[in-house]
Amino acid sequence: MSISEGFLHGEGLGGARMMVENVTVVNSAILTRVNILWEQPLPFCLHYVG
Repeated sequence: MSISEGFLHGEGLGGARMMVENVTVVNSAILTRVNILWEQPLPFCLHYVG
């Protein structure tokens, strides 16, 4: 899994530090913990490869 700044079909390379910290499957749902180091709310996209 990876993470990037932006929204669907509008992703970009920015200055925020973004990390995927954990990924697990519970009851057929994918649960993900991310850490975004930015002072304001920031849109992001998660990319799953399976």
